[in-house]
Amino acid sequence: MVQVINQVDHITGIFSNASNIAASVDSTMTFIVVVSVVFLVIVTFFMVFFAIYFRKSRHPEADEVEGNTILEITWTVIPTILVIVMFFYGYSGFKLMKDMPDDAIRVDVTGRMWSWMFTYENGQKSDELLLPRGRAVILTLRSEDVLHSLFIPDFRVKEDAVPGQETHLW
Repeated sequence: MVQVINQVDHITGIFSNASNIAASVDSTMTFIVVVSVVFLVIVTFFMVFFAIYFRKSRHPEADEVEGNTILEITWTVIPTILVIVMFFYGYSGFKLMKDMPDDAIRVDVTGRMWSWMFTYENGQKSDELLLPRGRAVILTLRSEDVLHSLFIPDFRVKEDAVPGQETHLW
């Protein structure tokens, strides 16, 4: 499954790693998708198996089933463990995203109706974001009017510009 996803990435060319956190985001997403597909296959298999095995023609009288404590504990504990594992797997990448470097270039980003304005450290303004390769950049987001979302797919980052607040992204 992982090989298939990696091959799709290379074939389509839609995923380029333009930031140092892109690989972390991709591996977290791949992990979650693989775990989800595995459980989808397992649950679907057992659902079809039990639907066929316990169909009415084989068992015309339904049995009364009381609680099964071991089964109930199992289907509570396994998903809980999976959620905790996925959380910590994703948190390592999230922490990397939130720990901003001190020597980064700073760009002020202002969202307004239908456009973005990028103001660089030298005072130059542009409606396109131009970044140097191999340098860390901190984007300080503000909004002039309404909520805006800055999404840079190749960097695997998205941050909201909220009126009256400053948000940061790197």
